[in-house]
Amino acid sequence: MILGKIIGKTSTKNFAFKVENGAHKLEYIQIMHSSGDFVLAQIEEIEKDSERTVAFCNIIGYRDEENKLQSLKSPLDPGVEVLKADDEFVREMLGLNHEVNSAYIGILDGRDNLKVHLDMNKILTKHVSVIAMSGSGKSYTVAVLLEELLQKKVPIVVIDPHGEYSSLKYPNDKDKEKSIKFGIEAKGFLKQIQEYSPDTKLNQEAKP
Repeated sequence: MILGKIIGKTSTKNFAFKVENGAHKLEYIQIMHSSGDFVLAQIEEIEKDSERTVAFCNIIGYRDEENKLQSLKSPLDPGVEVLKADDEFVREMLGLNHEVNSAYIGILDGRDNLKVHLDMNKILTKHVSVIAMSGSGKSYTVAVLLEELLQKKVPIVVIDPHGEYSSLKYPNDKDKEKSIKFGIEAKGFLKQIQEYSPDTKLNQEAKP
């Protein structure tokens, strides 16, 4: 689907296009570069006045012959058509392919058919941090990742001073609803998780 055409000044990092067909913020788009490669970009903001609607976009990049994601070396050309990116192109550009040793963490926003997996080997052998604004879902994201590790029987030690992850022992409400509706077992890790407290007396009392 053609969403519009590039207007004004462009750079190797961003550009704008006049919206001629429905477009929305954070939508993934693809544009043909003068090199002959399709480039993936994302709409960062949309502005509208009495005469036109303009979308401002950030360029993500393209895949080279070795399938490595690369940034542009020269800007996109004004007048080039901007297309809504299809799912397969987004999957290829963002490297969302599901591999055996991967952890499923959710669905790409706005793309119900695109599941997001993280490489377990990289997670377990590298340093990982989850950084975002307060209330944006950091703890939930970490909990989803911990669930994936627990399902794969990976030993984990969690230092949890706020008690945010003790609920992993029990199925959440959504899993309970699914188990009733579809007759599947709700996820809970009661048998795999052992909690310890700074109070050693409580630890002694909790021993089976």
